[in-house]
Amino acid sequence: MILIEGLCFSYPDGIFNLEIPHLNIPPEQACAVIGPSGSGKTTLLNLMAGILTVRSGVIKIGDAAVSRLSETARRLFRLNQIGMIFQDFQLIEYLSVIENIVLPARLASGKLPDTAVLDKAASLLSDCGLAGYANRRVTRLSQGERQRVAICRALIMGPRVILADEPTGNLDPHTAGKVLDLLLHQTAVHKATLVMVTHDHSLLDRFQQVVPFEQFLKAAVQGSDAAC
Repeated sequence: MILIEGLCFSYPDGIFNLEIPHLNIPPEQACAVIGPSGSGKTTLLNLMAGILTVRSGVIKIGDAAVSRLSETARRLFRLNQIGMIFQDFQLIEYLSVIENIVLPARLASGKLPDTAVLDKAASLLSDCGLAGYANRRVTRLSQGERQRVAICRALIMGPRVILADEPTGNLDPHTAGKVLDLLLHQTAVHKATLVMVTHDHSLLDRFQQVVPFEQFLKAAVQGSDAAC
């Protein structure tokens, strides 16, 4: 379960304030977050992951109050509990496809990945239509291929929460459908919760919950008297 209560966040430049009085995403469900570009949907995912911190309020994932953890604790929680799919992928250019995918396991354990991790990575690549790509450099991949590698990396640890920022944005409709199938399958297998930002409204009937994000956005200018 993801629970947000009394969240208040703003960037230092004061361009906008984000206030979420209450948001509850039940466990083992898939939730789509929709809204206009620039409304703060990516900010919400980064707050859930503990990459950004709230000014006030609380974000709970299961029993963990992520918003109240130290920076080190948030990092460990993110590695072990959250699969993050970034809009800009954040792949490491000098690593191969397989090295990028198993990186979270290596960082979490401090060891080279074992056979089980490597086998899972190969299975995820196959599911994403990238069988045979394991040793290829990510610099040789198309945008759509890079996106699918980023999805495999997010799933390698079997996370309890999957946070996906436009994971089908650079994919053709057929591949986008297969990727969403994979995300929903992983959510079910691992009894995880999926929160996915998307602009593709044709996918919304696949989700149990849809959150229209503009309800939380409060535009502000410098010097405003907004609550944040």
